[in-house]
Amino acid sequence: MLVTLSYFEHLRSVKPSFIICGYFFFSLLFDIARARTIWLLRSYTALSVVFTVATALKVAILLLESVDKRNYLQEEYQDYPTEATSGPFNRSFFWWLNPLFNKAYSKTLVVDDLFKLDQKLVSENLYNFLDNSWQSG
Repeated sequence: MLVTLSYFEHLRSVKPSFIICGYFFFSLLFDIARARTIWLLRSYTALSVVFTVATALKVAILLLESVDKRNYLQEEYQDYPTEATSGPFNRSFFWWLNPLFNKAYSKTLVVDDLFKLDQKLVSENLYNFLDNSWQSG
């Protein structure tokens, strides 16, 4: 199921899967605690090694699943805003802003340095929507 979900999420969405990243994140919290407990038992060495390797693989899958996929998108979708193509961890902790902060640290920012704005947030579109609503109401 996970492979199928990942395939369809990557096929139909410009951002990494929130469901898959959330599942792996919360299951890793419990798996790390279980791995620690198995290691503390000391009589299950083979099991603890296998479980630790499985947990490390889950970490690798989580990292691969949450990576920004802007480089793999088709031409028409590569102009999307950085926030729209960022994964759930990037959006949660605002890591998608780090390139802008690095640029601002090295030079004075100009308007062209800023990220593209989502079309739904452009003020001209919002003005037209408000004007149409005002005229019809």
